[in-house]
Amino acid sequence: FNKIKELINSGKKVYIINRSEKLKGDEILQNKVKTKENIEILYNHKVIKLNEKLNKLKSIIVTDDKEEKELQIKGLFIYIGFIANLT
Repeated sequence: FNKIKELINSGKKVYIINRSEKLKGDEILQNKVKTKENIEILYNHKVIKLNEKLNKLKSIIVTDDKEEKELQIKGLFIYIGFIANLT
């Protein structure tokens, strides 16, 4: 979740696509993210397609398994989580 700190105050539209029904991670940062007008959280969604034009990302298709939605974006940052400590 710390990776999104740079985007929080950018003023640009930011989508957080979350596969579950709630966010995980630092609660203080979650609250900051939830109150920013430029950030939209899509719960229970996943990316199913990347669309490009002239080798540049133009949009993505996301789904909540009920309907699909196309999001016009200029970049994609993939962050899955932390590396598990298996020791």
